Amino acid sequence: MIHSIAAILLFEFGLGALGALWVYWTGGEWPAFQLGVSALFSVLTFGLPLYAFAVLVTSEAGLRIAGFRRIFEALAESFLGELIERLPIWQLALLSLSAGVGEEILFRGVAQPYLGVWVTGLVFGLLHALTPTYFFVAFAVGTYLGLVFGWTSGNLFVPVAVHTVYDFLAFLLYRRRIRAERHVAARTA
Repeated sequence: MIHSIAAILLFEFGLGALGALWVYWTGGEWPAFQLGVSALFSVLTFGLPLYAFAVLVTSEAGLRIAGFRRIFEALAESFLGELIERLPIWQLALLSLSAGVGEEILFRGVAQPYLGVWVTGLVFGLLHALTPTYFFVAFAVGTYLGLVFGWTSGNLFVPVAVHTVYDFLAFLLYRRRIRAERHVAARTA
């Protein structure tokens, strides 16, 4: 079990390094990583559904859905949940960036050309399976990011940025919700 922010950052960025080494060793083709107005527009356009989803699942209404409530509770009991609660915003941003960069290089940039969108999404879901519902959420998100990678002609910047912003937003929303619930619990105790 990973028990520090440094270990998580090393692990996440290490996934990207592992992917880069695979491309190098196999003589594979490195995916495009293009910045520009079109790419930023794609990040906004393709990111909006995920950002709206993050808002929904951390809302009071979203947490009335049993599966989303179980994800929230499992996260609250995990080390990651503790980190999200106590880390300064800049470290949450760095954590989000490490996941976006490391995971997208490995999954979209390296695995997807070999395994395809669906199998890569399935593996992504399995590796994020905190709860059964979270498996399905992560499978859907991973598959969606794989489709985005294809829709943007293999521009890896777009899924990296969408993933990074999604994680950062989800972390902030989770932290706000857990603090609100703890505040209510303290007042009613």
